[in-house]
Amino acid sequence: MEEIVEDRSKLKVMVMIFGRKTLLELNFTQVTKE
Repeated sequence: MEEIVEDRSKLKVMVMIFGRKTLLELNFTQVTKE
């Protein structure tokens, strides 16, 4: 996880896709905590 933007209910996550790092911006409703 790179950043949490609480006022916009979003978080930024760095993921590996096809060997490249990609920054994704997701809504809180799109993720679950484990």
